Amino acid sequence: MMCRNCKAKQRLLHLSIFVWSLCAFTSGKETKEHPFGLHSNHPYGILSLNYETPHIKWANPYSKGAPKALVLAPMWTHRETVELAQRLSLDFTPWMCSTYFEIAPNHLCHEARFFFPPAGMLYEHLHAYLAPDQEFDVIVVGKLDWDMFPPESRFALLKKVAEGTGLVFINP
Repeated sequence: MMCRNCKAKQRLLHLSIFVWSLCAFTSGKETKEHPFGLHSNHPYGILSLNYETPHIKWANPYSKGAPKALVLAPMWTHRETVELAQRLSLDFTPWMCSTYFEIAPNHLCHEARFFFPPAGMLYEHLHAYLAPDQEFDVIVVGKLDWDMFPPESRFALLKKVAEGTGLVFINP
């Protein structure tokens, strides 16, 4: 049984997701195939640099080329990734989890399942991105609880850092 405050938060989350989806998917653009085989309107893994906020381009273009970055963060916080990429030449690979404290939600009502990718896919992508053959100049861990990652993923990430990959751990 959920407390009243939890139910209110859950309703607010559902409403926010619904409003976001209406804004994001009613832009009149033609339907494209999703890069991960999900529904064409699913937000996972799709980021666009098209909308630019006013800013000063710090290093865009960067004289040494675009650093290759793996950005690990919750789905709804990747606008910050886009903002950084607009200011700094950045070749980024986004990995999107569900919340600050869990990779995939444990319990979802039917209406919210559309907005979250399958947990197996999230773990599969995390494993693939941290594989030894994947090379990044920097790994950005944005606002995530370190304990949410499986031990083998934490080890793989730290091994990459020990081998010279940069690490930016934001707001742990």
